Amino acid sequence: MAAYYPLFDDEMKEGPIGPSGIGFKLTDDGNYDMEKKKLKNVDEPVDISDASTKSYVDLNKMELKSDIVKLQKRSLIHSEYGDFDAKNKIIGNVKDPVNGKNVVNKQYLENNALTLRQTNTVPPEDFYDLKSIPLKNLSNPRDKNDAVPKQYVDKKTKINDKKPDNQLMKNIDGLYVECGGQDPGNTVRPAAVSAASGSERSSVSGRCIGTSRSPYWTRTAT
Repeated sequence: MAAYYPLFDDEMKEGPIGPSGIGFKLTDDGNYDMEKKKLKNVDEPVDISDASTKSYVDLNKMELKSDIVKLQKRSLIHSEYGDFDAKNKIIGNVKDPVNGKNVVNKQYLENNALTLRQTNTVPPEDFYDLKSIPLKNLSNPRDKNDAVPKQYVDKKTKINDKKPDNQLMKNIDGLYVECGGQDPGNTVRPAAVSAASGSERSSVSGRCIGTSRSPYWTRTAT
């Protein structure tokens, strides 16, 4: 057990000596031992090293709790589930991302992504705005409504001029080139088809690759 020594000097003459065992006691390492007794009538602390009263601690605890509530309302708090809860608030002034794990702001997304917009017509129509940015890495179309890459279109419209007797034909599937083999001049009989406007008529000629109904064709309007 640690040894205890009286706090007050035996030569002190102020007031009567109290009963034995009352007062602060020092341990052998120089600390005070209150022996589970309360220290009452303590003044409110001024310096950071002053002893604090219960009322001072309770008041600071209430103020701290209020500050935490205010902080939670205006801050991005790490929730108990491991994520950050924005509490349905807008996160503003976000810088453009630099690497793949950065947050993306709305302006950067609209300038760099394929976004859905509406025309100014009545009623408005939805459309995707590419903003003059090339759309790359498209696969060949499988459905009639699929987007088509340039290479696919070029192959479908390129004609081998060395093939004789090409004739542009039309059926329910669209235009195609048919090789007749009867025109030694490497020209074809004019085939009248409607122009894109629906009112203009054009005479067309072409060359084919392959034998019958090759998809490789072109036309020359006259």
